[in-house]
Amino acid sequence: EIGVRLVGSEMCIRDSITTLLLFMSLGLFSQQQVAYSAAWPAEWTIDQNTSALELVLELQKAAENSDYITARSLFHSDFTAILSDGSPLNGLDEMDAAFKDFINNYKIRIRPLTWIPLKDKATDQRWVLLWTYEEFVASDGSSQQLAAHEMFRIENGKIIYLSQWQRPLK
Repeated sequence: EIGVRLVGSEMCIRDSITTLLLFMSLGLFSQQQVAYSAAWPAEWTIDQNTSALELVLELQKAAENSDYITARSLFHSDFTAILSDGSPLNGLDEMDAAFKDFINNYKIRIRPLTWIPLKDKATDQRWVLLWTYEEFVASDGSSQQLAAHEMFRIENGKIIYLSQWQRPLK
């Protein structure tokens, strides 16, 4: 964790500024002579086509609305993921087992902090990086709050890959 721990809008501002500065500096610093070479591909740019971003944000809304049918429809049949605990998830059947009851039975609140739609010009792949605060409330009233970062790859208008990182806020 970088800097002091802030809460609320101050945390949102710090996270957003940090993210924007990071991506603004990628091109600048990846050209400098230093001990390592940046792994960031030079062919990646901010994606001006918003369709991938809209798809990812539609997924967030479907989860908030406890609408698993809509959420599932946004995923490619060959979908794979690395979940926040490091476990792999392969295919829609595994996604159903992992998320259907959760999305349908929890009250989910997602507050996107920032997002970055990217395009790899060399491969024509579209990616969306998303940072959020999330709260999950069970039917018994217990809740969990998380800071999350997710990385989505979009193919043919569907989410084909997801990688998650999460940490508890409380």
